[in-house]
Parts: sequence; C-alpha cells; structure tokens
Amino acid sequence: SASNCSPKPRQLLLISGKRKSGKDHVTSRILAAAAERNFPAACVRVSQPLKAEYARLHKLDADRLADSTEYKEAFRADMIAWGERLRAADPGCFCRLAVQMAQPPADGSGGVRCTQAYRYPILSVRLPRPGSPAPPAGL
Repeated sequence: SASNCSPKPRQLLLISGKRKSGKDHVTSRILAAAAERNFPAACVRVSQPLKAEYARLHKLDADRLADSTEYKEAFRADMIAWGERLRAADPGCFCRLAVQMAQPPADGSGGVRCTQAYRYPILSVRLPRPGSPAPPAGL
C-alpha cells in the first residue's frame, strides 16, 4: 500500500544553536536562496512535533506553545524535560516526525539536536550565540 509520508529527503541541512542565536534568520535566508534557484526545500522545526505531542498529552493549545508568549514559557521547563526523556529512549523520535510533517518534502531542518537519527547525507551547521567567543582557527 502507498505511504502518506513524504519521500526521503536527498540531503538534510541541520541548523542548530542556542536560543536567540539566529537559527531562524539563517534558515530563512537559505530557503530564500533555494527558492531563487528553484531548488525544492522546506524548513522543518523539530520542536513542532514535540510541542504538538506535549500539548496533546497535557490537553494544551499546541498553537500557543509554538509562539513566543508567556503561555509557552509557563510550560517550557517541563516540556524540555519531557522531550529529553523521550529523546534519551529514542534520539530520532522528533526528528523523524518533523521530516514526515514537511510539505514539500524536507531538504532542510531548523533547530536540530539529533543528527544521529538520519541515514542520508547531512550537512550540520552550529550557530554561536551572538557575543560568544569565536571558535579556534581551523574549526
């Protein structure tokens, strides 16, 4: 029978970094450049399936967990701890769900911590927090 899942991406570009490091900005610039070149790309945030499942289990508003309001902040610590427990048992659980959710099929992913969950070519970019010291030369 046919699967409803998106086809496997040809390649993943994983953008990671701490809060407020510019992940969203860099990802949007990459997607814009891809669109200019007619390259099919999608941004998938690993936090989307995490927040959706956390909201479902705790009978919360998933849309409000996805924004930058006090609503999300009230649940942030527990949601992070819950997600870390699930990732400890299955490091790729939210990554796989995020790629499946992508429309069009994902070739990019923002906010990823679990690169070991993928079995296709990966380019991983780690963004430093603004004001952080530069990495040593050659890295």
